[in-house]
Amino acid sequence: MIAPDFFRDRLRIEHIEEQDVSAVIALWQGCGLVRSQRKAVYEISTLRACPTATILVARANEALVGVAVAGFDGRQGWLSNVAVDPCLHRNGIGRALVKHGEQWLQALGASSINVQLPGDNKVAVQFCRGLGYVDQGLKTFARQLAQV
Repeated sequence: MIAPDFFRDRLRIEHIEEQDVSAVIALWQGCGLVRSQRKAVYEISTLRACPTATILVARANEALVGVAVAGFDGRQGWLSNVAVDPCLHRNGIGRALVKHGEQWLQALGASSINVQLPGDNKVAVQFCRGLGYVDQGLKTFARQLAQV
């Protein structure tokens, strides 16, 4: 665990590198965002190959302390899988990831940004509201097309 004062001036937001994949998956698993490690590896590989998507990582010195996925569909930007080491919540890491993602998406031409999160995560809902996001009252449905 890193003490909050330690990283305050050392936080960097960067694009994921190959050596980050295991740490990103471990963080997502620790935050309940990943059920299958195999599927997560595939998704990370797919996102890294897509020019309109990125995975942002937050580092305090060399420790990976946060992650967020950003994607652009040609009109809107999307943020998902935003996760911060639970020991470091409420220290501005999530906010920094979202702001960096917003800037990246805006540079691609996004006119609006949507955040996807588990509907039952009240902390995440409050976090998004605190950043000015408004609940659109929509449900997301998915259908798996290929087995990973």
